[in-house]
Amino acid sequence: MKFAAPEYFQLIWLVIALGAFLYWSHKKRKALLKQFADSALLKSLLKDVAKKAFKWKAILSLMGILFLVFALARPQWGFQWEELKQKGNDIFIAIDTSKSMLAEDVKPNRLDRAKREVRDLLQLLQGDRVGLIAFAGTAFVLSPLTLDTAALRLFLDDVDPSLIPQGGTAISQAIRKALQSFPGKEKKYKILILITDGEDLEGDALALAKQAKEQGVTIYTVGIGTPEGAPIPVVDENGTRSFIKNKQGQTVLSKLNVRQLSQLSETGVETSVSEVYEKYILPMEKKEIETTRQKKYEEKFQWFLLIALLFFVLQLFVRETRRKNKVILPLLFFLLFPAVGEARTASGSVKKGNTYFDNENWEGAQNEYVQALSKKPDSALVEYNLGNTLYKQGKYKEATEIFEKALTLRPDETLRPQLLYNLGNAHFKLGKYKEALRNYERALAATPEDEDVQFNYEFVKKLLEQMKQQQEQQQQQPSEKDQEEEKQEGEKQKGEQQQASEQQQGESQEQESMPQQSEEEGEEDKQQSPQASEEEQKEKEEEEAKEQQAGSQKEEDKKEPSGEDQSVSQQQRGNQKREAFTEEEAESLLNSLKEEEINTRELRIFNQQKGKVVAPEKDW
Repeated sequence: MKFAAPEYFQLIWLVIALGAFLYWSHKKRKALLKQFADSALLKSLLKDVAKKAFKWKAILSLMGILFLVFALARPQWGFQWEELKQKGNDIFIAIDTSKSMLAEDVKPNRLDRAKREVRDLLQLLQGDRVGLIAFAGTAFVLSPLTLDTAALRLFLDDVDPSLIPQGGTAISQAIRKALQSFPGKEKKYKILILITDGEDLEGDALALAKQAKEQGVTIYTVGIGTPEGAPIPVVDENGTRSFIKNKQGQTVLSKLNVRQLSQLSETGVETSVSEVYEKYILPMEKKEIETTRQKKYEEKFQWFLLIALLFFVLQLFVRETRRKNKVILPLLFFLLFPAVGEARTASGSVKKGNTYFDNENWEGAQNEYVQALSKKPDSALVEYNLGNTLYKQGKYKEATEIFEKALTLRPDETLRPQLLYNLGNAHFKLGKYKEALRNYERALAATPEDEDVQFNYEFVKKLLEQMKQQQEQQQQQPSEKDQEEEKQEGEKQKGEQQQASEQQQGESQEQESMPQQSEEEGEEDKQQSPQASEEEQKEKEEEEAKEQQAGSQKEEDKKEPSGEDQSVSQQQRGNQKREAFTEEEAESLLNSLKEEEINTRELRIFNQQKGKVVAPEKDW
């Protein structure tokens, strides 16, 4: 027998203290009773009192507390061997230890901030091996790749600007040293994190960064400092503090070189090592680093807890009077054991959920899987089963969230491709075709011989290509409906122009007949009144000019739009069409693809899921 939490045995001192207190209180009680009356009177008064009741209550309570302490210590006996597969990536962290890292534009200074970032990263690691490189004018490996984070913290404490006597900042030396230190020939699973202010005074860092990419090494840069910069403090032998100055006697300002660091990394300059790990490294594919076997002992605390409860309940049935108790002891077990019940394990909930799943009782299966997760929250298998149940209910958005969470729990090599396959199916149901294609591609990389994955991958790939072609056609030329509308509009404008021209000709003929009438009327006016009013003539001329101007403006408005205007209107209609490219067009493309690609067999992306649900290999 062994105990998983032996520190709880310290509580036995509490049991001893409680027993001593109960013994003292019993003696005190008897002394007070003797002061109250003489022995003969007390014997008469207490004839119905059970003298040993107090003692038995105290013993039963103390035994219950004692067994409760044993249960807290988690006794274990019996074991089985369990294989542990360690998966992760190889990560080298290169820290700049040049004097510029002593600048205090970040508190307390750049170097101390860098060391804090590395310590935060060590708490987030999930099976990755980490090594440490220090660099200034040159670089060397402080710690090779290791799983021992405690040893790595000791090396980190020794990082100091005096560690490398050669001054300067040579990022290229750090990259070269990392390339030489990575084991294996595979071109993946290798990561280099550069923590520096980016003042590369020596070497060809960009050329070496390209070489690292060719060898499968991913570089991330974490900038420490500010673009405004700060002076570099130094302390002489007498403890006097000053700042580094150039040859002209001016104080040197060390600034964060964001431009150069951005060129070294495809993701740009990051500000936190922990953010780099959670955002980029954690979702990466991991390799198997080592496999170990360890003994897994079986927990037996339940028996001690049951005995403790039994003692507590028994002391309730000890009566302090001599009256007969009608409640018999079998009633105690009848009440006790149903209350304790059978505590179902996590694996038991999974098996019951699988039974519900096979019978298409989706809600019952979902409840059982949720209950299993409350007992074993880090199980990728239970998350996978829950995601399948949500998928069956048509809750595709919730299913994608569960599948993605299961992928972060390091599923085994058999379960991971099935997770990726079902995640692709759920994304497809949501209309996220690019995400579906990406997950099929990842599943295909894990199981290249799987025909179902290959089929869905080719199907979605062709769907996206046809959607892209249709969008390009809509952008280049207007639709038939738009052309018909333009044709009708042109005919209407021509008819209005022809009508306007006929009206204009009629007005011109009226004007030609006007002079003859005006001459005759002029002669009559001359006979009647020898002089015409000049004001009436001016008003008449102004009205004629306004009518002519309104007619010309109307004709210009009715003219057809220029070629440039037509192209603009077509482009606007094209944009509207692209925005209207929704689920109906995608569904028509799916139907056409289904008729073209699949004549006799059903579309696997809709009607088949990998593996259904999985049962645990052993009890949890």
